[in-house]
Amino acid sequence: MFGSDEKVYHILVKGGEDLRLDQRIEQLFGLMNNMFNKTNESSKRELFISTFGVIPVKKYLGVMEWVKNTVPLKSIMENEMDEGEDFLNNRCVIKRMTYLRKITDSRDVREQHIGLLSVPRGSIQQSFV
Repeated sequence: MFGSDEKVYHILVKGGEDLRLDQRIEQLFGLMNNMFNKTNESSKRELFISTFGVIPVKKYLGVMEWVKNTVPLKSIMENEMDEGEDFLNNRCVIKRMTYLRKITDSRDVREQHIGLLSVPRGSIQQSFV
């Protein structure tokens, strides 16, 4: 998009979701960044959360700032899939689901990811090499 200041802005027009929550979360992250900057220990460690602009236009339509050097998750998954392959039969998805079932027998995604927090990072990386 070309702005009235003659600069080019990369944006994503997103529909079908209420972006007001996204906007509030980004505002929360901004407040957290302010607190990090004011705390000596956080400031020394250079802690911060990357944020991006979100502007809800209607309840189910809005504009989001495009974050440079990012790729949509869907594109990554499509690159990993063979042509015509069904998402649930994708080898990466199957490997991930199998790994999560080793950690917990729960099908609750939240519980599975909480279980992941107790597994050493190196162990997870080795499982997907």
